Amino acid sequence: MSTVRDDAFYKSIPKVELHVHLDGAFQWKTLMAMAKERNIPMPDNEQDCLDQVSLSSPTKSLADFISKFDTGNNIMGGSSKGLQLASYDFCKASHEAGVLYSELKFSPAFCKHSEVAPDNVTLTYNEVMDAILTGIHRGEKEFGIRVNLIIVIMINMPETANDLVDLALRYRDKGVVAMDIAGDELIPMDQRHISAIKRAKQSGLHITLHAGEAGPATNVERAIEVLGAERIGHGYRVLEDEKIYAMAKEKVHFEVCPCSSIYTGSNRLSDHALMRFSQDDVNFSINSDDPSIMRKTLIDDYKMACNELRLNYKQIRKSVFNGVEATFLSDKEKTLLRDTVIKKFQELEAKYKIDDS
Repeated sequence: MSTVRDDAFYKSIPKVELHVHLDGAFQWKTLMAMAKERNIPMPDNEQDCLDQVSLSSPTKSLADFISKFDTGNNIMGGSSKGLQLASYDFCKASHEAGVLYSELKFSPAFCKHSEVAPDNVTLTYNEVMDAILTGIHRGEKEFGIRVNLIIVIMINMPETANDLVDLALRYRDKGVVAMDIAGDELIPMDQRHISAIKRAKQSGLHITLHAGEAGPATNVERAIEVLGAERIGHGYRVLEDEKIYAMAKEKVHFEVCPCSSIYTGSNRLSDHALMRFSQDDVNFSINSDDPSIMRKTLIDDYKMACNELRLNYKQIRKSVFNGVEATFLSDKEKTLLRDTVIKKFQELEAKYKIDDS
């Protein structure tokens, strides 16, 4: 998209988001209000608060990036009210970025308890789910978007794996559509992760897995061939092995997150994996991952893809439709979403006089 457009244009692109984390989308003002309500000490200065819960510039590694989640999780963990507000905030921010449908990832294990809150409340997994669903349903109704949930098993918490699969199965008729594994990819995967994901898949849940962000291409291969992943979160380092890359691009959808890939140090603008993916017509979508951690929105990811990674309008448009097809919706719901996206693109093209021929 050689012509630089304004923010209104990027907002107007109808978006389907498949890779975004609730604890990477906490709004900092809500965090500060909840910290005050729960008597959790925070800096007096607003800028110092913001610096404690988010980043002003890229980090050197995925592990450094992940460390920024601790404060937010400890403010919201163990608070039904906080989780409701965070989920509602997510719907509002998604709507403001032009999102029509999202599959929101979160780890219930991080939501149960706070290590620092004086109230010392521990929620059950069901209470966590009910709080998040309450906030989501309120946001869906108010902002006219649709959100489903993906339950994440953390790589450093294998002891939670089976319980989280059980939780997902209990709530699959209430909005849970898939399982994921996330965290520091350099930590070896435990057999308990593998067994749990296989059981989830056999039970009819969809599988999307973080792989190839900080870890090697073989992690992508394992995710697809051993664990049955239908989508890969990130996957950039698959390009280090042409054989695995050839297999992966035939079998899975890649959830690409342009801004976070720079902030985690997993990509450089000069040779970003998204440029190769778009050149090779790989099945990918554009996502925000952890927008509030970076003080970004999904609009920033689209702007980066167009203005810095040089994707043209047709490639952007196709990435959105790739996302529609890769959703974990039923065929009927997918058709309705596809029709809405088509209509929104027609309106965008008419308004901005875009010839897509």
